[in-house]
Amino acid sequence: MKRTIFCLAAAAATVALSAGDVNRKRDVIFYHFDNGPVMWPKSLPYTAEAVVNGFGGNSRSWDGLSAKALKAEIQPDTFVYFPLGNFANLSAMIPSNEPQMQQPDSKSSWLRGMKNALPEIKKAGRAQDPVTAMCSWARKNKKEIFVGLCVNELQFLYSNDCNPLKPPPPYLWGNYMFNTFKSKHLSWLMGSHPDTPPLKGLTRNEPMFGSWLNEDYNQMEVRAKFTAIAKEIIEGYDIDGIFIDFCRSPYLFRNVVHGSGVASSAQCQLITEMLGLISAAAKAKGCLVAVCVPDSSQACKDAGMDVEAWCAQKFVDLLFFGGTELNRWSESAEFAKKCGIPFYATINNSRIYSYNDEGGREDDQRMPRQCQEVYRARVTEARLAGAKGIMYSSGRDEAWNGWWCYTDPKLFQPPQEKIRLENKRYFVNYRRRFPAFVKDMKKYTTIQGQSLVTSSPKEIKGTARYDIFVWDDMHTLKKERIVPKCYLTTIIEIPSGWNIDVNVNGKPLKVIKKRAGSQIYAIPSGVVVFGKNEVVLSVKGSNRRGLVPRIGNIGIDVIFNGDLDVLKKAGNVAGVLSTAGGGTAAAGKGAGATKGGAVAPAKKGGTK
Repeated sequence: MKRTIFCLAAAAATVALSAGDVNRKRDVIFYHFDNGPVMWPKSLPYTAEAVVNGFGGNSRSWDGLSAKALKAEIQPDTFVYFPLGNFANLSAMIPSNEPQMQQPDSKSSWLRGMKNALPEIKKAGRAQDPVTAMCSWARKNKKEIFVGLCVNELQFLYSNDCNPLKPPPPYLWGNYMFNTFKSKHLSWLMGSHPDTPPLKGLTRNEPMFGSWLNEDYNQMEVRAKFTAIAKEIIEGYDIDGIFIDFCRSPYLFRNVVHGSGVASSAQCQLITEMLGLISAAAKAKGCLVAVCVPDSSQACKDAGMDVEAWCAQKFVDLLFFGGTELNRWSESAEFAKKCGIPFYATINNSRIYSYNDEGGREDDQRMPRQCQEVYRARVTEARLAGAKGIMYSSGRDEAWNGWWCYTDPKLFQPPQEKIRLENKRYFVNYRRRFPAFVKDMKKYTTIQGQSLVTSSPKEIKGTARYDIFVWDDMHTLKKERIVPKCYLTTIIEIPSGWNIDVNVNGKPLKVIKKRAGSQIYAIPSGVVVFGKNEVVLSVKGSNRRGLVPRIGNIGIDVIFNGDLDVLKKAGNVAGVLSTAGGGTAAAGKGAGATKGGAVAPAKKGGTK
């Protein structure tokens, strides 16, 4: 009977694409993750207006990220709104939302001054709930609106406060979000609390990947619950689509997250069937189905996500890849093209930072990552690979500008043709790490081994090689008589007695600036190439105390306009800027050439 129901649903889903516009313009998509309903200031009553507009006047003011995004220079075309973050708290429709209705305990420094506003929302009714507020706001501003659901979530699930042997109160950070669905069905979770016996068939409580508080999708009831939540949102709100996020927490099956193997074909089919039921409900309502998955099709399948089957059965209208940065964007683009589904790139806030008292969340100001130049470089690669648009993530729960996965709307980027001749900064890797969700993640990635972290620099001895991919076509630019300046910056601790020689693509470089543990090298014109560039560091010498050089970061700047700010400031070594990579423009009176052979700033935006 169950198989018959599924086949009927699948057949309905494959009749035609939904009434939603698959091919509409989505240059910029904003992923707004919102835990406001359960993290509301105690002193303020809940209002639907505050969900989108924010409010101030207290220590944890709500930022109004949606409204703020519309004030940015580059405005999103589409909003993806996640009303709450962990399983069975995902339902937006009131009163079927199921987080426990307790209030947080004042003993928690994180939750002090906050309240759970769900009782107020329930009293006000669905017309005033957060999703209704977001949908009405999107319609008023003529923006596409998706409601997002995460298949599993770690946002509040790293604590052992959720101890079944010692149930709350008090309600602290972890157990505050430990909802009734979980507490009633402990055997459906991925593991168990360290003070309790392991689940049947397991030798350990905590899985190798993810949290023991995540749900096991082997359980029919778990899949049924998630499907019911998705249908409830599809049928109850004026939305353009449902957005299923498999990427934020790609933990589906107990055997996989405990490291005992990969998902079987039967397990993959369980997720495919679940998505088919959601897709059928969406098609009936005229909604699109978007999914976000890690950027490795094999890693997805081994975790339980047979994305190719989803696309073949037309359960998916839009494909979003990223958040993990396992491989270059070209792999995702090729996979999406094979499936015949539009591809969008997810670009989260870069997660490589310098050490500080806030746990490594602040950007390294010697070579910042949270800046226009870096986002232009990342968008350029994704766009050239074939991404139809770029999704940026708010990821925040409160108005803390240093929050680790927040992308400020001022960093949103326009289409590629408008940033082609703008300054860019390329790194070996843009993220410190990605979430491991299948055993031996190294086999799925070509980038992992090149991640550098300024908060814990790596020792370098002998010869170290790094690949930096640059996506400015120097050959084409030369034909247009536009020759940008190029610089290599390294952040390396170099103890006395040591010397480091640097070359790019076999060309030795000369340092032009040393400053605060960083070194800047001019790259001569013609050395940097489109695509992969090899950087080689040759380390020689010794230190009496046994200290060795340590590298924390490395990157290439391509400068079309102006120059690096650091070169304009006093440093340990005077820079000879005439040796910078720009050189002279091509002979004649072409674009970029000025009197004396210097390179004029390139014209901003677009092709010539």
